[in-house]
Amino acid sequence: MFPHYLISFFEMTDLWPEHEDAKKWEGTLKDFAYEYFKPACFDNPFYLLPVGYYKNVGLLNFSCLWHGMNGTYGSAAALTLEFAEFTGDEDFNKIAVDNLQWTVGLNAGVKEGEVMSVKV
Repeated sequence: MFPHYLISFFEMTDLWPEHEDAKKWEGTLKDFAYEYFKPACFDNPFYLLPVGYYKNVGLLNFSCLWHGMNGTYGSAAALTLEFAEFTGDEDFNKIAVDNLQWTVGLNAGVKEGEVMSVKV
């Protein structure tokens, strides 16, 4: 799962809003956000992005082979902030906070209810 690859779609929609494919790019982002990303994250108590699919088990949300996988959660948090700004959906802020807290520990100083935003 490499969610950061979607960042280019946000950038393209900002740079070229009148492009003939701009609506397709927006549709791609919304489909991913609402058909996979948000439901997958809300399907576990920590709102984490699933890091893998395991045969006969399904998506596993907070297991990994080594701590380097925390980069996945950092990327997920960055992507989630983009989704929050793009859609105006506050649920994405909860996902961002929880993915960051999982990476750096629950006492990282990021509290629920604090406003998080991304500036590009």
